[in-house]
Amino acid sequence: MNPTKKHVFLLGSMALILIMGVLAWFGTAGTSVAAAPPPAPSRTVTVIGMGTVPVSPDIARVHIGVTIVDPDIKKASTQAQKTMEAVVQALVQQGVQRKDIQTSGYSIHLERTPPMVPQPAGRDTTPQYVLNASLRVILRHVDQVGDVLAAAIDAGATDIYGIEYEAEHPDELLQQARELAVQDARRRAEELAGLHHMTLGEVVSITELGGGAPVSIEKAIWGGGGGGGAFEPGQLTVMDQIQVTYAMKPGRGNISHVKAVTPTSPPATPSAT
Repeated sequence: MNPTKKHVFLLGSMALILIMGVLAWFGTAGTSVAAAPPPAPSRTVTVIGMGTVPVSPDIARVHIGVTIVDPDIKKASTQAQKTMEAVVQALVQQGVQRKDIQTSGYSIHLERTPPMVPQPAGRDTTPQYVLNASLRVILRHVDQVGDVLAAAIDAGATDIYGIEYEAEHPDELLQQARELAVQDARRRAEELAGLHHMTLGEVVSITELGGGAPVSIEKAIWGGGGGGGAFEPGQLTVMDQIQVTYAMKPGRGNISHVKAVTPTSPPATPSAT
C-alpha cells in the first residue's frame, strides 16, 4: 500500500474512533441514573405503662434512743450503757431477735450556759454533758409495735422516732407490678394507634423506668401517753413503670373501646347594650 494512502487510512480510523467515543460519552451523560427512593418514615408510638400492687407491711423499722444529761461524763456514759442494756433486754423479752437490734448512733457533747444570757435565780449553770445513744430495731410482728415500744419506754428509752413499715420480700410483688405495667403500656398503645387508624406492630424497644420499692400510703400513728399507743401500719404500694415503643402500620385499628369526646362550646359572652 502506498505510504501516503496508508497514512491517510490511519488518520481516518483514529478520527472515526474519536467521533464514536464522543458520541458514546454524550449518550451516557444524557442518561440519568435513577435515584434510590427515600426511606419510608418510621411509624412508631411510645407509651409508659404503670403497674401497682397493694400489700400489707410485714415488718416495721424504728429507732429507739436514750438521752442522758450529767455534769460528769463518766457517770453519763455509765448511765447510758446501763439504760441501753435494759432497753435491749426489754426488746428481747418482747420477742425481738438480737440480730434485729443494731447500734445506730452514739454521741456526746458538752453544753455550757452562755455567760451573757441572764438565767433564773437558783438555776444550775454548771456545764452538762449530753449523751445520745440509739438503736435501729426491726420488728417482725407489726401488730405488736405498740407493746414493744411501751416496754422500751418502761426500760428507760427517752427517744423513739422514724417508724417505717415495709414489705420484707417485695421481689414477687415487683414482678406482678411489672406484668401489669406491660399490660397497661399495650392498652395505651392500642388506644393511641386506634385513634389514628393504625394497628400495632412489633415491639421496637423496652425501657424499665423503675418504681420498685414499696411506697407507704399511710403513716403510723402513735397516740402516746401510757401504754403502747395506737399504731396503724396502713398499706404499701409496689409500683413499676415500663416505657415501650411499638411499630405501627396502617389499618382500621381497634377503636371500638375508645369513647368519643364531643367538645363543649364555651358559654356565650353577653353583648353590651
